[in-house]
Amino acid sequence: MKITVLLSLFFLLCNVGLAQSPEWTLYKSIDNIDIFTTKDIVKDPTRSSSKEYVFFRFVNTSSEDKTIELKKEYYYNNLCANCNQNSDEHKFIVKLSGNESTTSNLKDINADYKVFSKFIGLEGKRELSKVELIKTNK
Repeated sequence: MKITVLLSLFFLLCNVGLAQSPEWTLYKSIDNIDIFTTKDIVKDPTRSSSKEYVFFRFVNTSSEDKTIELKKEYYYNNLCANCNQNSDEHKFIVKLSGNESTTSNLKDINADYKVFSKFIGLEGKRELSKVELIKTNK
């Protein structure tokens, strides 16, 4: 009996640990900075709704310090929401020391490193089809 309970607890803890480790996928590389993405769901404790976000991880694969300026272009339901806008609102800068990485997470308030994807449970509403990160500095 004790062994069954211990094994059940062990598998439960393993599954919880796996659920908290997002799977990162290489999106693209720009000037020796690898950009990875993952999706995760954020529950809103003040409401009964949940939202899905795309999160970014930036990894400097060189030993040199790197700075890149990027612009996010959002495609919702296959239509670009901001491609014709020429403002700094959707631009951000990533600065990394040699071999350094930075990752956004669920608690990260840095909106530059995440993108709203969709509301969970509200199918048929606006949904992120893709996001493009475009290098804007030379």
